[in-house]
Amino acid sequence: MKIKFNSIQDLGDARYAAAAMAEWMGFAIDGEASIPVQQVQEIIGWCSGPKIILEVNEPNIDKINAWMNIIPVDGIQCHEDLLALLKPHFPEIKDWLLMNQNGSLLFQDEILIPMESNEASAHQLIKGNPIFGIHINCQKETSVGKKDYGNWNDFFDIINE
Repeated sequence: MKIKFNSIQDLGDARYAAAAMAEWMGFAIDGEASIPVQQVQEIIGWCSGPKIILEVNEPNIDKINAWMNIIPVDGIQCHEDLLALLKPHFPEIKDWLLMNQNGSLLFQDEILIPMESNEASAHQLIKGNPIFGIHINCQKETSVGKKDYGNWNDFFDIINE
């Protein structure tokens, strides 16, 4: 199963994504979950494994190019309506993750469903039909270095049983 961690905002989440063997780590380049590209550069300098995805809400070609000149980008996530506008500008990008109206991500005709990182979601996931992948939202730390990963630990313990 493929896993994507959305809107990573700190090193702890990036390291968790790498340890969970996630396929992708997403970084918002605009909106309230965005962090400066220099902070993203620092975060990815301390962990490896998952592919780096730019999460784009507004089709700002110059901003996307600026980020791609600073960090090694493997893919772009955008709303499915923006694909036709963005894709011609970034032919080197192979991983396009498309957000649809119900919050699922589409990747090469496969669906990654949104999941809450709690025990109920984990049990629902393992009882359901086999799926291609999931995506999980990250939250900002309450204070530097302070975050409770208990729900994530429980979630991954259950789905990996």
